[in-house]
Amino acid sequence: MTASHSPNPPEELKQKMQAMVPEAFKDGHLDVDVLKRLLGSEIELRDESYVLNWLGKSYARLLANENARTWLKEEIEHNAQPENANSQNLLIKGDNLEVLKHLVGAYEDKIKMIYIDPPYNTGSDGFVYQDDRKFTVKQLSGLAGIDEDEAKRILDFTSSNSNSHSAWLTFMYPRLYVAHKLLSDKGLIFISIDNNEQAQLKIVCDDIFGEHNFVVDFCRKTKSTNNHDKNGINGQHESTLVYAKNKQLVKLLGDHKDLSKYTNEDNDPNGPWMSDNPTANLDGRKTKNLFKITNPNTGQVDEPPAGRHWAFSEKSLAKLIKSGQIKFKATKKIGERGFIYKRYLLKLKDKQRKVDSLYFCENEYMNQVATRELTDLLNVAIFDYAKPVCFIQKLIEFCTDDGDIVMDFFVGSGTTAHAVFSNNIENIENKETRQFICVQIDENTKDDSAAYKAGYKTIFDITKTRIEKAAAKFKTENPDFQGDLGFKIYETVYIPDKYQDTPVDLTENIELFDAHKLTKADRLSLMRTWALQDNVPLTLDFVQVDLAGYTAYQAKHILYFIEPNITLDAVVKLLEQLDNNPDFKPSRLVVFGYLLESKIQREMTEAVKQYNNRKGIELTLDVRY
Repeated sequence: MTASHSPNPPEELKQKMQAMVPEAFKDGHLDVDVLKRLLGSEIELRDESYVLNWLGKSYARLLANENARTWLKEEIEHNAQPENANSQNLLIKGDNLEVLKHLVGAYEDKIKMIYIDPPYNTGSDGFVYQDDRKFTVKQLSGLAGIDEDEAKRILDFTSSNSNSHSAWLTFMYPRLYVAHKLLSDKGLIFISIDNNEQAQLKIVCDDIFGEHNFVVDFCRKTKSTNNHDKNGINGQHESTLVYAKNKQLVKLLGDHKDLSKYTNEDNDPNGPWMSDNPTANLDGRKTKNLFKITNPNTGQVDEPPAGRHWAFSEKSLAKLIKSGQIKFKATKKIGERGFIYKRYLLKLKDKQRKVDSLYFCENEYMNQVATRELTDLLNVAIFDYAKPVCFIQKLIEFCTDDGDIVMDFFVGSGTTAHAVFSNNIENIENKETRQFICVQIDENTKDDSAAYKAGYKTIFDITKTRIEKAAAKFKTENPDFQGDLGFKIYETVYIPDKYQDTPVDLTENIELFDAHKLTKADRLSLMRTWALQDNVPLTLDFVQVDLAGYTAYQAKHILYFIEPNITLDAVVKLLEQLDNNPDFKPSRLVVFGYLLESKIQREMTEAVKQYNNRKGIELTLDVRY
């Protein structure tokens, strides 16, 4: 039985460490000396290191490990529409830090790619640090482990709408920290940024992801001209920093090599081939591979050019001739070798090119391309700094496979969702699909903006409309496409005050909370939030189960009881279903304790115990508050 059900990141980390190195823990506490001994002399634990510190870092760490303060509410009407009902794509409205924390339960280690385009903090992009948390100086001092003077300075800047470097880092750190948890072992995060915060971002990402997991800094051309710089510099680019969860497991997949030069006009049994250079640089090395090769057909004699040697030994020459890899020409031509050295397609290790860090310096990746795409879709020019679809689609191609999830928690105009749709359309023949999880805060558009005048009162309105219009366009252009062009919507909602401040320990004070005042929507949101923590993805629908007139909800192996008026008849019916319905196999019963009378709770507890004694499945009862 549990009094509450909220994740505790520090405790989870402790449990993982205990499982990996149990001998380093004594009475539940980490013994650093034992850990040092286990690591050995090759790995050094140091008190000093190169780190980025700022006012608010301790607060940012506190936010990263704080439990979510919201529930997740489903947009039932939208999700029930035919194109969305079975969709594996998600659009979530709300503070992205809250959303990320919710997603950890079901999506930890499952996201293959994250792309984000966060605020650049240019001074004119509207970024200010906003925080509605109401800590006192004493509370923050105790929670963050800092002195009261530092706590006061942190609270001063978090309440002052600051856009300093410290404010930006305090905003970004907890989001990146939780994002790291979501990435799969082969996952990558791509972060677009310009020079205002690039240096700070690089160091904070080194801190969170590990500097050894830095992959590349892509340069992307943003514009052709810049008339605003007074120093004679035409700034035309920005960065996309790339980090891996584990760089050792990652390899970016570049464009496919041109294999059209591989032919087989002589019907070589080794398959298609192309003519290759048979020599290599000497680089000052001593070698015996400077022998002469004579063409038996023409008598032509070839030697390696100055400074080079044959790429094979004289001993292996006969074998290469016999296998057909070296083919002598029938006639002699001035300026040409007397033989062909074949490179076989079957021996080609990589059929894709390496990815150039300057790949995105072509004009097709500039901001104006994205502006044009949005204008064509929405019939109004809205964003000046959106990213082109081809840019994000190319990132998707670099690192994802069939079934992978692509996430964007600063989705803005919805380009990432659009790019996933486009990628899936282009992979029809391969039957490959990717899914997206996109997050956008419900931020108002400015009253004097073109977006507001066009009817888009919030950025989320733009996001949703853009995704819908992109899907409709793809469907029109590809009428035979049967893939997923829908998406489900959820939003974060604050826990009702009447519930939020209720004591969660099992005391007589629990009786003071009247759970019957929660609406059905409240209870469904609570259940969905619990289900996420129970590793149930948001795309999985609940199945309603009738138990003698009482409705329970099943997801995977879990049966949720969140409706009021649980009766003994419902408990009896539950046991009958377990015995008689071969397709009904829940192994865990989760009950909203505030709605459970003590008598019914005793009956359910006893029934579960008896059932476990009579049958071989492991049935557990989890009462939550």
